[in-house]
Amino acid sequence: ERPIQDVDAEYLFKMIRTAFLQRRKTILNALGSLCPKNDLAALLERLEIPARTRPEQISLEDYARMARELKSKSREV
Repeated sequence: ERPIQDVDAEYLFKMIRTAFLQRRKTILNALGSLCPKNDLAALLERLEIPARTRPEQISLEDYARMARELKSKSREV
């Protein structure tokens, strides 16, 4: 199975670009502009990604998992 299957590619790349524009920040702070930090913190905890992780330490699979969940959350709003 491919890691980015069933993911909105445009959203995934937007998320990765946002994270890497601020790569010295933690993933929680780098992606804070995409959704409320408390929602992002809960998502990271569910996916077992420490909030203090730096963007370059996260795998493509984990970015795809985050994108899937964040995109579905943004549709609910």
